[in-house]
Amino acid sequence: MRTLALVVLAAACGGGSKSPPPQAPAPAPAPAPAPAVGTTIQVKTQRPAEAAPRPGANVAEAPPVPAPPPPPPPSALAILDRVHDKAGEVPGFAGWTLERREDKTVCGGTRIVISRGKRKLDRDQAALAKVYGLSFPTNLDFDPANKQKLDDSLKRFDAFIKTLTKTGEDATNFFAANRAGANDPADKAEAMARVAQVSFQMASIVARAPIPKDVRSGDAAAEKIDAYCDRLEDVAGPLVTRGQDALAVCASHGPRAGWVQALCTTAPE
Repeated sequence: MRTLALVVLAAACGGGSKSPPPQAPAPAPAPAPAPAVGTTIQVKTQRPAEAAPRPGANVAEAPPVPAPPPPPPPSALAILDRVHDKAGEVPGFAGWTLERREDKTVCGGTRIVISRGKRKLDRDQAALAKVYGLSFPTNLDFDPANKQKLDDSLKRFDAFIKTLTKTGEDATNFFAANRAGANDPADKAEAMARVAQVSFQMASIVARAPIPKDVRSGDAAAEKIDAYCDRLEDVAGPLVTRGQDALAVCASHGPRAGWVQALCTTAPE
């Protein structure tokens, strides 16, 4: 109020030549009045989200992060590629070699070619050679539009499956008897290594079968090929599992030298 009065006084005097009297400094603002007794005061009770929890406060635990799903098991062909269908000398067959050839007309895209050596085979090798001598029938035709070819293909396919099954069983029983009659762990290990080879070779023949021309041609050829080859790989799956089981038994007989050791150390991953 004092400042305002001085300003009004200067205006009333009309100014003149004299300097107006100095203005007094503005007073400090008066403090806010204290609330009357009984007045309700609003207080913020919510803590900031980033504030640390009070001591002893119950803090909700964050939900556990779910574990990633396990990887799918390797396919039958992947196991065969790692264990059995490897380029080079056939284990336990001096002079026999295995070659891998790219071929889109067979399931898996790889044709396995076995070159036989000229050495005379012993009894064990001869039993296994009968399995290696089998091959999946070619030029099958399952087109229902040609009944004669369809019937002929089904007969050849059925005959092959019976021969494969009988030959594989005979060889497996032969080597199982060898293991049962052996006293030396080395002989037991070799017998189980041969059982594994029987199963893997049977699986390889089935899983890498030639794709019939009617399957790999025409509309939706890719889908037909996948369906055909997937079905054969499903059939080969139990044979691969049996081979892996035989390798595990082989490895249980302890470390061995030579081809038996090399084969049995590829037991299931």
